[in-house]
Amino acid sequence: MKKLKWTALGLIVFGAVLLAIAVPLGHGTFSIWLIVPVYTATGGIAFVGGLMVFLGVVVGIIYFFKAYAVQPYEPSPGRSRAPASKEGSAPGGKGGMTPSVKPKHGGVVFLGPIPLVWGSSSKMALIAIIIGIIIAMAILFAVLFGLFAR
Repeated sequence: MKKLKWTALGLIVFGAVLLAIAVPLGHGTFSIWLIVPVYTATGGIAFVGGLMVFLGVVVGIIYFFKAYAVQPYEPSPGRSRAPASKEGSAPGGKGGMTPSVKPKHGGVVFLGPIPLVWGSSSKMALIAIIIGIIIAMAILFAVLFGLFAR
């Protein structure tokens, strides 16, 4: 399962590196339409980079659905099957019941230059903010590099 996660991340990073390399080679350009940064692929390196990013996103979605799929409760070997509680948690742990686990999540979406950040906890929101800052700086660097590279 972890292989899918690291494969997705590796494909996205590799694709982003190829897209960044394509700009100085003339195989891709950055521009701004209204307030939205736009990347235009004009060569093979940029096409492969975009394809790698797309495949990374697809593999990431597959990982997400496999990792968070509901798993049926199976008792440990040698233990008798006990009925589930009213809350639906599995037997075992403190007091005979295991507390239900709530997954943590967070994210960032850019509407033009404005990042929208959310998270189920303050830690996840902070991680999303840091990722948003990194993405915003990368976009700004790429746009400025595209403007001054001419």
